[in-house]
This record gives sequence, C-alpha cells and structure tokens, in this order.
Amino acid sequence: MEDNGMDAGLDRHLWESEWASIEPLLDDEPGEALSTADDLIERMLVERGFPDDEVAREGLDPELTADLEEARRVTDQHDAGEDVSVGDSIAAAAAYKRVYEGLLTLGPVGDLADDEVDTDGDPTA
Repeated sequence: MEDNGMDAGLDRHLWESEWASIEPLLDDEPGEALSTADDLIERMLVERGFPDDEVAREGLDPELTADLEEARRVTDQHDAGEDVSVGDSIAAAAAYKRVYEGLLTLGPVGDLADDEVDTDGDPTA
C-alpha cells in the first residue's frame, strides 16, 4: 500500500472534523449534502487502501457495501437533477453515516487481509 505521508491518527482527526461539518447538513438538507458526504467517504476508502473498483472492495462489510451503493445511487440521481424523494435523501444520508462510522472502525485494507482471510484466501467469519 502506498504511504501518503499521513498517519492514521491525523487522517481520523481530519475525517471527524470534516464529518462534523457535513452531518448537520445531512440532517437539515440531506439532498444538498449527499455529494459532500460521498466525497469524504471516497477519500476515506482510498486512504484506507480499498480498491477504486466497487466490486473489488473486499474487506468492507457487505452491509456497508450495500449501504454505499444505495446512497450513491440516490446521490447520482440528485446530482443529475432527477426527482429524489425526501425519504430517499434521508435514507441515503443515514446510509452514508453508517458507512462513515464503519470505516472509522476499520484499519487499512492490508490489516484486514492479514486478520480476516484464512489460509485458503476465503474471508473468515
């Protein structure tokens, strides 16, 4: 994994600070803040070492992957100017929050590979 020169503690502090500014917007105007939340989540994924290819994001909890995909679907619709219900925007905001919280608890992908894959290469339970 490439070292970007930042340590995990600094990354976490920056992410938490940025999330603290995004979260009230997600609560008040979820549709308007979805892209901003997605940008942070994407940076967190990259900095944690997850591949760019969503299909290849091994090590990310399947529920978090599903949350991320659904939140991104709604975000893409909103960004494209399509009608998005308030309920869908709220659900997408909640999904981004779950993904954000999940990513804070994970170490870099290399750490996941060592800890959560057995000798056959299959994820452990």
